Amino acid sequence: ALLAWLAARERPTRRRLLAYVVLATLAVCTKEQCAFVLIPVTLQLVVSVLRSGSLSRGFGDLARAGGAGLLLFALLNDLFWAPELFVGRLRWWESEMQTYRTIMGGAASVGRLADDTVYGFWFAGGPVLGACVVLALVLLLLRPARGGWFLLLPAVVYPLLLGWAIGFMQPRYTFPMVLLRGLLLAHQLGRGRAQLAAGPAARRALP
Repeated sequence: ALLAWLAARERPTRRRLLAYVVLATLAVCTKEQCAFVLIPVTLQLVVSVLRSGSLSRGFGDLARAGGAGLLLFALLNDLFWAPELFVGRLRWWESEMQTYRTIMGGAASVGRLADDTVYGFWFAGGPVLGACVVLALVLLLLRPARGGWFLLLPAVVYPLLLGWAIGFMQPRYTFPMVLLRGLLLAHQLGRGRAQLAAGPAARRALP
Protein backbone atom coordinates (compact mmCIF):
# COMPACT_ATOMS: atom_id res chain seq x y z
CA ALA A 1 0.00 0.00 0.00
CA LEU A 2 2.83 2.41 0.80
CA LEU A 3 4.59 1.67 -2.49
CA ALA A 4 1.30 2.20 -4.34
CA TRP A 5 0.94 5.50 -2.46
CA LEU A 6 4.35 6.66 -3.65
CA ALA A 7 3.50 5.69 -7.22
CA ALA A 8 0.16 7.53 -7.10
CA ARG A 9 1.78 10.55 -5.48
CA GLU A 10 4.37 10.72 -8.26
CA ARG A 11 1.82 10.36 -11.06
CA PRO A 12 -1.81 10.34 -9.84
CA THR A 13 -3.49 8.42 -12.64
CA ARG A 14 -6.84 6.72 -12.11
CA ARG A 15 -5.24 3.27 -12.21
CA ARG A 16 -2.63 4.19 -9.61
CA LEU A 17 -5.20 5.81 -7.33
CA LEU A 18 -7.40 2.73 -7.58
CA ALA A 19 -4.45 0.43 -6.85
CA TYR A 20 -3.55 2.42 -3.74
CA VAL A 21 -7.12 2.48 -2.43
CA VAL A 22 -7.59 -1.26 -2.96
CA LEU A 23 -4.30 -2.13 -1.24
CA ALA A 24 -4.98 0.33 1.59
CA THR A 25 -8.42 -1.21 2.15
CA LEU A 26 -6.94 -4.70 2.23
CA ALA A 27 -4.31 -3.49 4.72
CA VAL A 28 -6.94 -2.03 7.06
CA CYS A 29 -9.07 -5.18 6.82
CA THR A 30 -6.00 -7.28 7.64
CA LYS A 31 -4.80 -5.21 10.61
CA GLU A 32 -6.88 -2.34 11.94
CA GLN A 33 -3.86 -0.38 13.20
CA CYS A 34 -2.92 0.23 9.55
CA ALA A 35 -5.71 2.79 9.39
CA PHE A 36 -3.77 5.14 11.63
CA VAL A 37 -0.77 5.28 9.29
CA LEU A 38 -2.93 5.44 6.16
CA ILE A 39 -4.91 8.47 7.37
CA PRO A 40 -2.03 11.00 7.01
CA VAL A 41 -0.78 9.18 3.90
CA THR A 42 -4.18 9.42 2.22
CA LEU A 43 -4.62 13.09 3.13
CA GLN A 44 -1.25 13.84 1.53
CA LEU A 45 -2.31 12.00 -1.60
CA VAL A 46 -5.61 13.90 -1.80
CA VAL A 47 -3.79 17.22 -1.61
CA SER A 48 -1.27 16.05 -4.23
CA VAL A 49 -4.06 15.00 -6.62
CA LEU A 50 -5.97 18.25 -6.26
CA ARG A 51 -2.80 20.26 -6.87
CA SER A 52 -1.69 18.27 -9.90
CA GLY A 53 -4.28 19.51 -12.39
CA SER A 54 -7.96 20.21 -12.87
CA LEU A 55 -9.96 20.24 -9.64
CA SER A 56 -13.02 18.68 -11.26
CA ARG A 57 -11.00 15.81 -12.70
CA GLY A 58 -9.13 15.37 -9.42
CA PHE A 59 -12.37 15.19 -7.43
CA GLY A 60 -13.78 12.74 -9.96
CA ASP A 61 -10.76 10.43 -9.79
CA LEU A 62 -10.74 10.54 -6.00
CA ALA A 63 -14.47 9.84 -5.85
CA ARG A 64 -14.14 6.79 -8.10
CA ALA A 65 -11.21 5.38 -6.14
CA GLY A 66 -12.86 6.14 -2.80
CA GLY A 67 -16.11 4.52 -3.90
CA ALA A 68 -14.25 1.38 -4.97
CA GLY A 69 -12.48 1.28 -1.61
CA LEU A 70 -15.72 1.66 0.34
CA LEU A 71 -17.38 -1.06 -1.74
CA LEU A 72 -14.48 -3.45 -1.12
CA PHE A 73 -14.49 -2.63 2.60
CA ALA A 74 -18.24 -3.29 2.79
CA LEU A 75 -17.91 -6.62 0.96
CA LEU A 76 -15.03 -7.82 3.13
CA ASN A 77 -16.81 -6.84 6.36
CA ASP A 78 -20.28 -8.24 5.60
CA LEU A 79 -21.88 -4.79 5.75
CA PHE A 80 -24.50 -5.57 3.09
CA TRP A 81 -25.91 -8.78 4.56
CA ALA A 82 -24.78 -8.90 8.23
CA PRO A 83 -23.85 -5.43 9.52
CA GLU A 84 -24.32 -6.63 13.09
CA LEU A 85 -21.22 -8.81 12.66
CA PHE A 86 -19.15 -5.75 11.85
CA VAL A 87 -20.55 -3.88 14.85
CA GLY A 88 -19.78 -6.90 17.00
CA ARG A 89 -16.19 -7.00 15.79
CA LEU A 90 -15.77 -3.31 16.60
CA ARG A 91 -17.10 -3.88 20.11
CA TRP A 92 -14.81 -6.88 20.55
CA TRP A 93 -11.83 -4.79 19.38
CA GLU A 94 -12.66 -2.04 21.85
CA SER A 95 -13.01 -4.56 24.69
CA GLU A 96 -9.60 -6.01 23.81
CA MET A 97 -8.05 -2.55 23.85
CA GLN A 98 -9.68 -1.85 27.21
CA THR A 99 -8.24 -5.12 28.55
CA TYR A 100 -4.77 -3.99 27.46
CA ARG A 101 -5.26 -0.61 29.10
CA THR A 102 -6.39 -2.26 32.34
CA ILE A 103 -3.38 -4.59 32.37
CA MET A 104 -1.05 -1.64 31.78
CA GLY A 105 -2.65 0.42 34.52
CA GLY A 106 -4.80 2.73 32.41
CA ALA A 107 -4.09 4.96 29.45
CA ALA A 108 -0.43 5.90 29.20
CA SER A 109 0.81 9.46 29.62
CA VAL A 110 2.27 11.39 26.71
CA GLY A 111 5.79 10.86 28.04
CA ARG A 112 5.28 7.12 28.39
CA LEU A 113 3.80 6.90 24.88
CA ALA A 114 6.83 8.73 23.48
CA ASP A 115 9.23 6.47 25.38
CA ASP A 116 7.40 3.31 24.28
CA THR A 117 7.37 4.53 20.67
CA VAL A 118 11.12 5.16 20.60
CA TYR A 119 11.84 1.82 22.27
CA GLY A 120 9.41 0.03 19.98
CA PHE A 121 11.00 1.52 16.87
CA TRP A 122 14.50 0.38 17.93
CA PHE A 123 13.08 -3.03 18.87
CA ALA A 124 11.17 -3.49 15.58
CA GLY A 125 13.77 -2.03 13.24
CA GLY A 126 16.93 -3.15 14.97
CA PRO A 127 20.04 -1.06 15.75
CA VAL A 128 21.46 -1.09 12.20
CA LEU A 129 18.31 0.23 10.53
CA GLY A 130 17.78 2.61 13.43
CA ALA A 131 21.27 4.09 13.03
CA CYS A 132 20.78 4.40 9.25
CA VAL A 133 17.46 6.18 9.76
CA VAL A 134 19.07 8.60 12.22
CA LEU A 135 21.72 9.32 9.58
CA ALA A 136 18.98 9.90 6.97
CA LEU A 137 17.25 12.34 9.33
CA VAL A 138 20.52 14.22 9.86
CA LEU A 139 21.03 14.46 6.08
CA LEU A 140 17.45 15.66 5.67
CA LEU A 141 18.03 18.43 8.20
CA LEU A 142 21.40 19.41 6.75
CA ARG A 143 20.22 19.27 3.13
CA PRO A 144 16.50 20.03 3.14
CA ALA A 145 16.55 20.59 -0.63
CA ARG A 146 16.75 16.82 -1.05
CA GLY A 147 13.15 16.58 0.12
CA GLY A 148 11.66 13.65 1.98
CA TRP A 149 9.58 15.52 4.54
CA PHE A 150 6.43 13.92 3.08
CA LEU A 151 7.75 10.56 4.34
CA LEU A 152 8.64 11.89 7.77
CA LEU A 153 5.23 13.45 8.47
CA PRO A 154 3.14 10.22 8.53
CA ALA A 155 5.84 8.49 10.60
CA VAL A 156 5.34 11.19 13.24
CA VAL A 157 1.54 11.46 12.97
CA TYR A 158 0.96 7.68 13.14
CA PRO A 159 2.07 7.11 16.77
CA LEU A 160 0.23 10.25 17.85
CA LEU A 161 -3.05 9.06 16.33
CA LEU A 162 -2.66 5.47 17.51
CA GLY A 163 -1.58 6.45 21.02
CA TRP A 164 -4.52 8.84 21.32
CA ALA A 165 -6.98 6.21 20.07
CA ILE A 166 -5.94 3.18 22.12
CA GLY A 167 -4.02 4.75 25.01
CA PHE A 168 -0.81 2.72 24.77
CA MET A 169 1.94 1.66 22.38
CA GLN A 170 3.47 -1.78 21.91
CA PRO A 171 6.69 -2.55 19.99
CA ARG A 172 4.84 -4.47 17.27
CA TYR A 173 2.67 -1.44 16.58
CA THR A 174 5.72 0.50 15.41
CA PHE A 175 6.32 -1.65 12.31
CA PRO A 176 4.56 0.90 10.03
CA MET A 177 7.07 3.48 11.28
CA VAL A 178 9.89 1.11 10.34
CA LEU A 179 8.49 0.85 6.81
CA LEU A 180 8.06 4.62 6.46
CA ARG A 181 11.50 5.42 7.77
CA GLY A 182 12.98 2.69 5.62
CA LEU A 183 11.41 4.48 2.64
CA LEU A 184 12.89 7.74 3.92
CA LEU A 185 16.32 6.11 4.05
CA ALA A 186 15.90 4.79 0.50
CA HIS A 187 14.76 8.22 -0.67
CA GLN A 188 17.80 9.95 0.82
CA LEU A 189 20.17 7.36 -0.65
CA GLY A 190 18.53 7.72 -4.05
CA ARG A 191 18.73 11.51 -4.04
CA GLY A 192 22.34 11.38 -2.88
CA ARG A 193 23.24 8.92 -5.65
CA ALA A 194 21.52 11.14 -8.23
CA GLN A 195 23.47 14.17 -7.02
CA LEU A 196 26.76 12.26 -7.19
CA ALA A 197 25.96 11.08 -10.71
CA ALA A 198 25.05 14.61 -11.78
CA GLY A 199 28.29 16.08 -10.41
CA PRO A 200 30.68 14.99 -13.21
CA ALA A 201 28.14 15.92 -15.89
CA ALA A 202 27.72 19.37 -14.38
CA ARG A 203 31.48 19.87 -14.26
CA ARG A 204 31.88 18.79 -17.89
CA ALA A 205 29.23 21.33 -18.91
CA LEU A 206 31.26 24.19 -17.44
CA PRO A 207 33.13 26.32 -20.03
